[in-house]
Amino acid sequence: MEHTKRSYEKKRTSFWLEGGKAESVWKVVRISTTQPEQPPAEESMNESTLKKKKVSKLLTILERKSGKTVHKKTRKQDVINALLQITQTAE
Repeated sequence: MEHTKRSYEKKRTSFWLEGGKAESVWKVVRISTTQPEQPPAEESMNESTLKKKKVSKLLTILERKSGKTVHKKTRKQDVINALLQITQTAE
């Protein structure tokens, strides 16, 4: 058996003609252009500000304050309650 080459057909020619290719190149995050992550400034720890944050961010704050690891699937309200309890005992 002999291998025969297949012809290439562009499915979405608009991607190439309208500049979609150029846009996708710019969306790639380059290592040299990324800014180092700044440590977050301490802000007030009330329930309304904590509810606005993502669970992953809340988990990192809780782990930093308590020194213990927390399971990633912990409910958001449980994490908020634990953070509020830690801040109340610290005061």
